[in-house]
Amino acid sequence: MTVLKYWLVNGWALVCVVGMAASAHAGRPLAIDDADPVEPGRFEFEAGAAYKQYPGCKHWDYPVELAAGLAPAVEGSIGFGGQFEERDREIAGTITLVYDHHKRNVQALLTDIQHDHQEVIIATLHVHLDHHNCMEVLAVRGKAGLVRLVSDQLIAARGVKHGKLTVTTTGSDIE
Repeated sequence: MTVLKYWLVNGWALVCVVGMAASAHAGRPLAIDDADPVEPGRFEFEAGAAYKQYPGCKHWDYPVELAAGLAPAVEGSIGFGGQFEERDREIAGTITLVYDHHKRNVQALLTDIQHDHQEVIIATLHVHLDHHNCMEVLAVRGKAGLVRLVSDQLIAARGVKHGKLTVTTTGSDIE
């Protein structure tokens, strides 16, 4: 463990020293539309912070990325960050999913996830959009953390083309 710790600490220090010695330029934090790789021998450092608040949940993100140009049109990068979220309040909302029902096992997987979380999912609506695509809208209510967990599992399920969690209040905190 100490050898790994030694290389992690010294490796990070080397990256910082080399990065400070090279010329730097700035861009929008973590922009995903940057099609040009970093030029060979140059470094690009991006950092950002984001805060979202919606009923029952306060969420902070702190992403950081370091990219290095390795060769013409080749770049290597490492990214990391942190998240903090308050998830204890009761919320209500919807989870909307669009998927191709011809994809193998997608309906069975979504059904299994929904059956595992019956305490959160209070109703579902299934719509056939066209010959291949279906939309499912799930009405949800529960602790913000659990609702987010269920939403993340459903949206990340293989075969889901698009998913969105929309959160609102249960009304109990409004006079």
